[in-house]
Amino acid sequence: MLKRGYKVTSQNKRSVIRFIDEPSSPGVGYSRESSTLPKFGCGPLTVFKTLEGAVKFRSRVTGDYRLFSCYYIPSSDQEVWSFDQPHQSLYRLMISNLDCIIPGTVDLADEVILGEELL
Repeated sequence: MLKRGYKVTSQNKRSVIRFIDEPSSPGVGYSRESSTLPKFGCGPLTVFKTLEGAVKFRSRVTGDYRLFSCYYIPSSDQEVWSFDQPHQSLYRLMISNLDCIIPGTVDLADEVILGEELL
């Protein structure tokens, strides 16, 4: 079942939320109105459930970022990971980044489709 959410990306539509802990990670590329899946050996993708959470995150990270509405398929996983990084629980991700993430506003997704650019 698709849920509505929000995605913050870099200017070139690359994933941002992993950059908090992995500054050298190239991230995942997103295209409007196209399905985006986690890279091989990585998973799942991160999205914001609320506009308020996405706006706070974008305002607190360094750089020029874009905000999109999106639709996503929620993941049954409760951890994020990449091929070269250990698994990290969603709870730990949020707690370790309280300065820029409102607890409870991030969800994990098996698939994301970007919609309109906001703000």
